[in-house]
Order: sequence, then C-alpha cells, then structure tokens
Amino acid sequence: ILTGPMYFLLALILLGVVFAGLYLAYKYRPRPAPPATAGIDLEMTRKLSDLLEKAADFQESQQLDEAENAYKEILKLRRQQAKDKVSHQIDVAVTLNSLGNLYSDMRKYDLSEAAYAEALEIYRQRSSENPAWLPYVGRTLSNFATLFLFARKVDQAEKFGGEGVDILRQCWKENPDRYGNDLAKTLLVLAHV
Repeated sequence: ILTGPMYFLLALILLGVVFAGLYLAYKYRPRPAPPATAGIDLEMTRKLSDLLEKAADFQESQQLDEAENAYKEILKLRRQQAKDKVSHQIDVAVTLNSLGNLYSDMRKYDLSEAAYAEALEIYRQRSSENPAWLPYVGRTLSNFATLFLFARKVDQAEKFGGEGVDILRQCWKENPDRYGNDLAKTLLVLAHV
C-alpha cells in the first residue's frame, strides 16, 4: 500500500526520468550538416582578413604608406578572386573605395579619383542589376564630391555631389535611419561648394 509521501517520491522519480529523457533527446537530436565550404578558399579568406586588419591599423596610426601597400595587396587578391567569380567584383569595389579614401587623405588626388571611378563603375553596373547596391553608388558619388572639393574642382564637386544627394535622398526616404548620415554628409559637401 502506497502512502502520501510514497506517491510524492514516486512522482519525483517519474519526473526525473521524464526530464532525463528530454535532456538526452535534446542532446542527441539530429543536427543539420555544417554549411558546405566547397568553393571557399579559407586560406585566402584568412589572408584577406589579416591584411584588412593591418590596413585599418596602419591608417589609424597614420602610417599611410604601409596602409597603401596593404590595400594594394588586398586589391590584387580581390581582383584575382573576381576573375574566378564575378560576385567578388563588389569586394574589388569596396577595396577601391577604401583605397580612394586613403589616397584622398594622402592628397594623391589623381590616384583617389581613379580608384573612385573604377569603384563607381562597378557599383553602377551592380545597381542596374539589383537596386540594393544604389546606396553604394550614392556614397561613392559623395566621396567623389568631397575629393573634388579638396582638389578645388568645384564644378565637378557640385555635379557628383548633386547626383549623390538625389540617390541618397531616395534611399533616405525608404530608410531614414540607415541613410540619414550619408545624405547629411553629402548635403554638407554641397553646402561647402
């Protein structure tokens, strides 16, 4: 005959068995296979990551020649990747934009202009295929406007800045939190012009 405390003890044991079963079912549940890494060159990814970190550190510590060398190496590697896979063109454009910013800081305006021009060409082409890339066109136009302002090419600064404002204003209307700063920066450049 089971008494009250024995029912309680039996209930605790059964509850423990249920929780143990749930734990084991969770622990040994079937798991999806890890994502395939076929086609991803992990060594290249690590090398690019290291170079990007170095470039940023060099730029932050004003070691601009070293930053330039790091960005050139990154650009070389990313161009190599883009030959094999067109989707890496965006990585090339991002690197060109960073290099353009660096050249602008170094007052190497011709090199900066060439880097921005190539990046802009890639972004324009990609945005014609997918409008999600349009903000990158606007930001690059803003970079161009800033560059031309520093280089005292006021007409070009106004032209590129105006186009950048038009694009970034359109992006801002769709997502004010995300593109407000970009639009404001470009409007300030135009105000200086």
